[in-house]
Amino acid sequence: MQPGGSYDTGPGACIAVHAEINALLDVSDRSRLVGATLYVTEQPCMGCLKILKNTEIKTFVWPGGRID
Repeated sequence: MQPGGSYDTGPGACIAVHAEINALLDVSDRSRLVGATLYVTEQPCMGCLKILKNTEIKTFVWPGGRID
């Protein structure tokens, strides 16, 4: 999936669970996400950003970019 692309619609829709979402699924105590910073190796796709923004994670960082 290209950064900024559609995760679940249109040509090339992704059928994989992306690393960002897999990391969220691996957290047994959601309180650990409050104010956290998530570091990823590539800019998250729009589908991942949509999900990540609905968590308590404060900052998302990737090479060359970040969202606070």
